[in-house]
Amino acid sequence: IVTLARHGLRLWLPTTLAYAAFLLIVAGGFIGFQDPVGFGPMQRVAAYLLGLLAMTQVRSQRGLRRLAGGVVATALVVSTWVVVSAALGGFVYRGDVPTDPNVAAFFIGPGAVLAATLLKHAGGREVSGRWWGPALLATALCLYASALLASRGIAIALVAALIIVGLD
Repeated sequence: IVTLARHGLRLWLPTTLAYAAFLLIVAGGFIGFQDPVGFGPMQRVAAYLLGLLAMTQVRSQRGLRRLAGGVVATALVVSTWVVVSAALGGFVYRGDVPTDPNVAAFFIGPGAVLAATLLKHAGGREVSGRWWGPALLATALCLYASALLASRGIAIALVAALIIVGLD
């Protein structure tokens, strides 16, 4: 907030318009809705509005790298937790995690894609070759944890995203 107050708010217009259109579509979904709106939908709407706040935080390459590093770090922590839980539970169905496996997979998926992207570009012009080993380990751990969780939705999204990363 201090940064925004000091330097002003600069957003890329196409992204801002696309996000505003998304929010209008979400709001339009409530028009004519007869059932009472409970906590679940309101929680999603709050998360969508937080996305607007996130847009204001990533205003440079440095900010984007920090965000990507945080996403990968979060995915690694959750992946480690999943693998340890699965090992302690005897590798039973869906990793034996004490929560919804789809939620855990939701936090792992983006980190797996970002780690795979780093792996692909390690040693290139933009990323130092010293990142190849850590990126390989991060990608492998995230993909293994995701496989343990057996989330079909995340598996489909991961395959699609990894194909796109490979084609880039």
